[in-house]
Order: sequence, then structure tokens, then C-alpha cells
Amino acid sequence: MNTSPITDVPSPQWPDHIDLNEDFLSARKLIDEGTPFVYITGKAGTGKSTLIHCLKSLIDKKYAVVAPTGVAALNAGGQTIHSFFGFRPGPIGHQAIKPLRHRRLFETLELLFIDEISMVRADLLDGIDKFLRLNGPDAALPFGGIQIIAVGDLYQLPPILSDPEEMRYFAEQYETEYFFSAHCL
Repeated sequence: MNTSPITDVPSPQWPDHIDLNEDFLSARKLIDEGTPFVYITGKAGTGKSTLIHCLKSLIDKKYAVVAPTGVAALNAGGQTIHSFFGFRPGPIGHQAIKPLRHRRLFETLELLFIDEISMVRADLLDGIDKFLRLNGPDAALPFGGIQIIAVGDLYQLPPILSDPEEMRYFAEQYETEYFFSAHCL
């Protein structure tokens, strides 16, 4: 069993019970073409996490899967964002993000799936961008040149702001707390 958070899939196969519809083929084409940031959405229960599992079996890139909560990470077959990047809880202070001494894992990463993107706060996505620029393959490119596949439904769970100080911070720094208000986008 491969315990590395980055997975290299040798032989892609498509499960017989999944319908290859036009939307899937369009998403697959964007991924194959290397579109830097792909947002995949759908209503609750439409199989977004199943889609991640299917895409993982098809792509020929080194990838990792992250999600904002432990349950979402387990469901998608990955790790929490905070665990994978070594972030502390609370607002992501960009001054605290430093280059790693041992960053080979991130230098070889080609694609990052982020499940339940609706729960990812703008500061967290900015933190991911800064971390990957410092530790990924190409510091000059957004997210260090790593392709991002963001999956989620904005009509489901929103990002959480836990106290008045965080609310004040977001009011001053971002248009909204949602991922799409991140400065990196």
C-alpha cells in the first residue's frame, strides 16, 4: 500500500458503472490540457467525490487530495489541508509560511484536488498558493505551477468564521470569506 500523500497512477481505467457524460468529458479535457485552476460543481449527492476517485484512476500525473475537514478528506481519499501543508488553525498568516528544507514531495506534485472547496476560506487558498510558490516546482507561477482541481457546491457548507476578530479581519482583507475571493485568484 502506498502511504505517500502524492500518488502516481500507472494505468488508468474507467469504472464500468460510471456514465461518461459531456460534463465529465469537458472536465477531463481541461485537466488533460493542464488548465491551471478547474472548478467542478454539482448539487449534493451528484457524485462529486466519486468523480474525484474516478479522475484519480484516469490521470497520469502525480497528485494529492486535500479537503478542509477530516471527514471530507477521508471521503475523498486524502488529507486535511492543514495537515498536508502543516498549517496551524486560525487565519493563515502568510509571514508564517516558509520554504521547507525537505520539499521534494511538493516539487514533484503536478495536480492538487481540493474537495469541499465551498468550505475553504479565502485566506486558506491564499496560504496554499504562497506555500506552493515557495515549495512547489515553479515559484513564478500561481500555486507553484501545480494544477488545482477544486470540487464542491457553494450551496452546501460555507467557510466558518469563528469569532468577531476573524470577521473583522475578513471584512478588511477580502470581499467575502469564500475561496473565490482569494487574492491569488
